[in-house]
Amino acid sequence: GFNHQSIVVNTALGTPNGALYPKITDRYIFFYKAQEDPHPIDGLAFVAYYDMGPDGLYLTNDDVGPRYVSIQQLYARAYPLLNNVGISPAGIAFIDRTTFNGNDSEVYFFKFFNGTVYRLTNDDIDQNRVDVNDQWIVWSDGRDGNLAVYGRNFGPDGIPFTGDDSGAVKLSPGVSMEGYPTISGNFLSYYDVDGRVYKVKNLETGEVMDLDYLYISGELTPEEFKQ
Repeated sequence: GFNHQSIVVNTALGTPNGALYPKITDRYIFFYKAQEDPHPIDGLAFVAYYDMGPDGLYLTNDDVGPRYVSIQQLYARAYPLLNNVGISPAGIAFIDRTTFNGNDSEVYFFKFFNGTVYRLTNDDIDQNRVDVNDQWIVWSDGRDGNLAVYGRNFGPDGIPFTGDDSGAVKLSPGVSMEGYPTISGNFLSYYDVDGRVYKVKNLETGEVMDLDYLYISGELTPEEFKQ
C-alpha cells in the first residue's frame, strides 16, 4: 500500500523527518526531504526522488536512490512551493527559491534520462505552479504584470536547450489572472481567476474552450470531466 511505500522511502533516507508531498509514476517517487521539522519556519527542504528501476518494485537490485535533485536548498518557509511540482516518466519539474525573504522563484527541470538539472527561468519574477509531461513543461508566470501561463516545448528529444526546443512561450492571454496549469498530451488546462472558469487549450491548433462548456455540450462525459 502507499503507506508502506512512504515508509520505505523514509527508511532509505535515514531521517526522522521523512518524505513530504510524495508523487509517483510507474518507477519514480518524488518527494521533499525536510532538513529540520517537517513544517519548519526557517528550515530548508530538498527536492529528491527514488528510482524503483525497470521492474517498478521496491528494494530490488535495480533500485537507485534516494537522490537529491535541487541545485539550491529550497526555502521551505514558502509553503506553496513545497507542493508545487510536476512529475512525468521523463522527469521532474519543480520550483526553487534561492532567497529566503524574496519573491523570486525559478523553474527547474530534472531529466531522468541523463541526470541533469536544467534551470529554465532566470529573472526577478515569481514563477510557480509547474506541470510537465514527456515534451512540455508549463508554469504560472508574472513577468507581464498579470499572471499568465507560460510553457516550453522540449521537442521530440525531450531535452531543453537543444535545436528543437521552443524556448519559453506564452500560452494564455495574460489579460486577467491565469494560473494553475496542467498538461496532458497536447492539451493544456488552466484557471481563469477573473472569469472563474477552467480553460482547455489545444496546443496543436490553438483552440481554447471553457471546460464547463465542454461538459454541458456533451463533448466531455461526466467521467472525463472529473479527470
